[in-house]
Amino acid sequence: MNQPVNFLKMMRKSKLILTLATFDEAKWKEFRLFLQSPYHNRGKESAAILRLFHFCYSFRRHFSKQGFNKEAAYVFVFPGTVLVSGKLEKLMSHMYKLTCEFVLCEYRERPDSDAVDLANYFIHHNLPDLAESLLVSNASKLSHPKNDLAHTDLYWQQFQTHKALAYLHQNKGLNTTDQYISHALMALDQHYLVLRLEYACGLHSQGIHHQINMHQPLAWLDHLLPSIEQSAYLQNPLIKAYFLAYQLLKYSQNDTGNTFDQLKRLLDASEGNLPAENIKSLQTILRIHAIAQYNKGKAAYLNVAMELYKKHLDKGWLYFDQKIMPETALNMVTLGLRAGDTDWVLDFLNTHRNRFAGGYASEETYQFNLAVCHFHQGLFEEAYQLLSSQNFQNLYYKVAA
Repeated sequence: MNQPVNFLKMMRKSKLILTLATFDEAKWKEFRLFLQSPYHNRGKESAAILRLFHFCYSFRRHFSKQGFNKEAAYVFVFPGTVLVSGKLEKLMSHMYKLTCEFVLCEYRERPDSDAVDLANYFIHHNLPDLAESLLVSNASKLSHPKNDLAHTDLYWQQFQTHKALAYLHQNKGLNTTDQYISHALMALDQHYLVLRLEYACGLHSQGIHHQINMHQPLAWLDHLLPSIEQSAYLQNPLIKAYFLAYQLLKYSQNDTGNTFDQLKRLLDASEGNLPAENIKSLQTILRIHAIAQYNKGKAAYLNVAMELYKKHLDKGWLYFDQKIMPETALNMVTLGLRAGDTDWVLDFLNTHRNRFAGGYASEETYQFNLAVCHFHQGLFEEAYQLLSSQNFQNLYYKVAA
């Protein structure tokens, strides 16, 4: 006689029923439409999910009734079948995931913060234990070293997660509140520090700060650099990388090579652990710096620049829509010839003959650069034939020819 009571308690205390109990009549109707859509509810369990929904719906105002238990649910959802242990529980777990997806359809604040948004829903509907379980699991996932989220999003989610945990623990009067507040503030600092350093590096690498009045905003960051240098934040590879990149760009006139070497070693060591877009932009800063130093007469940077160009080409970092920009191609050809890599230059041109971008035909970029290569080799007749046979549309090519 006690078995139905145990089933009743298990059913009522499940995450699925605790969540469904927060629904008003309008939300129940919306949820039915959600489950009837094959876009959301598909597969061999879809019909059983709908039957489970109807069973729960019939008790929506009376989840405490004796007839609302797993035994009755099993008979309703799987009529005429033998009881299989765990079968209903598995279906309830599946339906709980769909319930969470439904809640997030109207409760989602950011597309990358489902766990936090769902936890906030639970908090606002007086389900703190469900919220805490979800947040603790999310905090553990976010702290995993192999997490594949872009780091600025990662730090933002860490901030939101620990902020919500701090709120829960404060309401419970627990002494762990300070710990979560500390974690939240640290994550927030890292989030905005990466964004600010990344943006400042972009301004410097493009020379924008020279054309507009950026003295005060960038001066504020300059005053902050000593504090960053003495903080634990430099243990974060992404912050350290942008910290070094900013110094490299700002003080390029006085760089002895030490900052450049530090950044290069850090990026090589962190390539698989940092977001691909960040790695690409930081590697671009290295390449820009190496070319600038060579143009200033530092001959040792010629081979360094070529090494970077070759690596970046292999990694696909030089392509835009699967093509190479004409300016990039000419830079590689010029530096490659000066470095004595004539065979590599010719191979690059031949393999990319139809892969040059820009507003002009790919063929004229190929012809012009091949002529440059022939001229460097002393093949003046071949160079002349190429230049004279093309009616270059690119003004620079036309003048240089």
